[in-house]
Amino acid sequence: MRHGMATAAPPEAPVIDKFSINALAQESYDSNLFRLPADAGDLGQLIGPGSRREDYITRISVGATAQRAFGNQALVLDLDIGDNRYRYNGFLDNVSGHGKLRWNWSVASAWTGQLGADYARALTSFANNKVFAKDLLDTQGYFGNANYHLRSGWALTFGARHARSSHSVELQRINDSKSTSGSAGVMYESGSGNVVGAEYRYSAASYPHDVLPAGANFDRKYRENTWDGYFEDALTAKIHVQGGGGYLRHRYPDDHSAAGFSPDFSGAVWNFALQFQPTGNTMIVVSEQRQLRAYLDSESDYFVSNGVTVTPSWTATDRLKFALKYSYERQNFLGSNPNSIIQLDQPRRVDRVNSAQGDVTYTLLRRVELNLLYRYEKRDTNRSSFAYDDNIIAFSVRVTTGSLK
Repeated sequence: MRHGMATAAPPEAPVIDKFSINALAQESYDSNLFRLPADAGDLGQLIGPGSRREDYITRISVGATAQRAFGNQALVLDLDIGDNRYRYNGFLDNVSGHGKLRWNWSVASAWTGQLGADYARALTSFANNKVFAKDLLDTQGYFGNANYHLRSGWALTFGARHARSSHSVELQRINDSKSTSGSAGVMYESGSGNVVGAEYRYSAASYPHDVLPAGANFDRKYRENTWDGYFEDALTAKIHVQGGGGYLRHRYPDDHSAAGFSPDFSGAVWNFALQFQPTGNTMIVVSEQRQLRAYLDSESDYFVSNGVTVTPSWTATDRLKFALKYSYERQNFLGSNPNSIIQLDQPRRVDRVNSAQGDVTYTLLRRVELNLLYRYEKRDTNRSSFAYDDNIIAFSVRVTTGSLK
C-alpha cells in the first residue's frame, strides 16, 4: 500500500543470480461472461449467432523470472504468456501476457532505484463497456524511481512514469490513452521497520483518438494533483497497520460544459488497513478506502470509490491453506465518459458492487500447487444495462521450477 513510486530499498543482502519457470493449467466456469442483466434479451441478436451467456474457459500459461547480478546492481526480467480458449464463445479466443524488465541500481550507499519498461495484453472486461467483441487492450510503460538515503533512516523519494494504452477494436479506440506522472516525497523508516512519509504526485492524460461531436464543449484531457501522507506501523507482534490520506484535485482544463455538468473532482482521499494475526496460522486483514479510480479498460470513466474489504485466511498445515474475501464498494461516477455525456438529463451513474470469494490451496508436491476458487459478484446500479450478478469457479495446477547460482 506504499504510496510512492520510488520504493526501491537499499540492499540488505548480496544480490545473487536467480532463475525460475512456472506453468499454469486452469479450467474455469463463468456464469455471466458478458456481465449482462437478467433481462438482456436474445443473445443471438445482441452479440452474435451461437453466443452463450455462460462459458468454460481453458487457460494454459508459461512464465519465467530471471535476475542477473552485477555487483550490487541487478537486471530483472519477468515474463508470462497465456493461451485462453472459450468452449462456446470461440470468437473470444486470445493470447494474453505481460512482461517487465527493470534495472535495480545503486550508487555508493546513498542512491538506490529502478529503471525499466513493462508491457501487458489482455482481453477487456464487459462489465463497463457493451462492445461485445474481442477487444484486446495493450498497455506499455516506461518508469524510473530513486531514493536518496539521508542519515538516521530519512530518505528523499522521486518517481516518474510514461504509459500508453490501445484497444484492438475500432469502436473502443476512442479510449486509447497516453499518460505521464511524477512524484516527489520524503520518508522516514525506523530501525524496527515502521514508516512515515509525505508525497506530492502529478499526472496528466490525453486521448489521441478522441472525436468530439459537433458543438461539444468537453475534452477528456485531465490534470491531477495529489498531496498526501502515509504510514506503516507494527503496533504489536500481532497487529500491523498501514495507510495514508490526503487531498486530490482532478481537473479537465479544456472543459467548457454548460452549467450543471462538471466531471472535476476535489476532495479527501484515503486508505487504511489493519492486519491482525491472532495465531501463527491465522490472519485477518480489514481495509477501508476512499479513492478516485478508473478501470484500466475504461480508463476515461472516473468514479469516487468508497469501499471496505475483509480478508481472513488460515494455514491449516504446511500444505493446505484457506482464504476468504468479502468486499463492498460504492462507485459514484463523475460523468467523464462519452456515453455519460450524452445522457445529461439522467442522474450520474452510481454503482454498488458486492463480491465474495473463497479459495483453497494445496501443495501436492514441493513445486506443484493446486488451487480451487469460487467467486460471486453482484453489481446494483441506476443504469440498468450495467447491472449483473456473476459466479466463477476455477481449478488450477501450477508447477514451478527454479535454480540459484
